[in-house]
Amino acid sequence: MPASPRSRIILFWLSDEEYRSLQLACDLAGARSLSEFTRSTMMGALRSEADGNPLPDIERMRQEIADLRTAIADLEYALEGWAFSTDAVYATAELRLLESAGPSNCGMRWRPARPRWLN
Repeated sequence: MPASPRSRIILFWLSDEEYRSLQLACDLAGARSLSEFTRSTMMGALRSEADGNPLPDIERMRQEIADLRTAIADLEYALEGWAFSTDAVYATAELRLLESAGPSNCGMRWRPARPRWLN
C-alpha cells in the first residue's frame, strides 16, 4: 500500500506497435498489470535520476558488451590456433595419401618432393 493515496492520472496515447512493445515488456517483467508495470518503471527511472544515475541499465549493458567482446576475441584466438593445426593435419594426411599411393598414382609417375634444403 502506498504511503499516500493515488489521486492523479496521467494519460498518453500509444501506437499499436508501442503498445505491443509495452505489453511484451510488462509480460517479461511479470508485472500484475500494464498500469503497475508502467508506474513502477517510471518511478524507478525517477529514483535513479535522483540518485545521479539516470540510466543504470546502460552501464550494465556496456559491461555485458565488453564481456561479449572479450569472449569473441578469445574465440577468434582459439580458432586461429585451430585453423593452423587443421592445416598441419591436412598437409600430413595429404602426404600420407601420396606416399600410400606409391609410384603409380592414377597412371602418373609419382616421386616424393625434393626437400627444400637440397634446392
